[in-house]
Amino acid sequence: MKLSEHVARDGISNRRHPAMVGIVVASLLAGYSGPAAPEELAGDVVLAADAKTVTWAAIYRKPAPGGEDPWYHIEVIEKDRGSEPWVFRRLAAHMAITPTALLASRSNKRAKTYGYKNEQFITAYRQWQGRSPEIRDGQVCRSTVLDCLKRVRED
Repeated sequence: MKLSEHVARDGISNRRHPAMVGIVVASLLAGYSGPAAPEELAGDVVLAADAKTVTWAAIYRKPAPGGEDPWYHIEVIEKDRGSEPWVFRRLAAHMAITPTALLASRSNKRAKTYGYKNEQFITAYRQWQGRSPEIRDGQVCRSTVLDCLKRVRED
């Protein structure tokens, strides 16, 4: 339905009234609480974006309530801008990361991300779960995603 049809049917005006603008702005500001808290992170988090590539983390598991598993579990994807959707690089099939480190990893840039099948994530996540708690804890990223990827490549 076109906007003009909504206006005719519902009596909605598309003209801006100064009082209405003030109410909308006040409502938006009242709901703004600054940067996202770790518990608000979901979906995809852009890590880096430039003219050529976009790198993002797909969040598949959030920290479990009760502290049983306090980490985010992500997959890291990189894609060249302008390439076909199915052409991408999986930089990490699974990474466990602290909420603080994931927040520190987030770029302020916006970019288009894609959803891919998470079969490799599931396999890598199950392998991680099968390790002893001491080994798992030692493999948690505590700095930033990109920093942890560099360290893994150097080892």
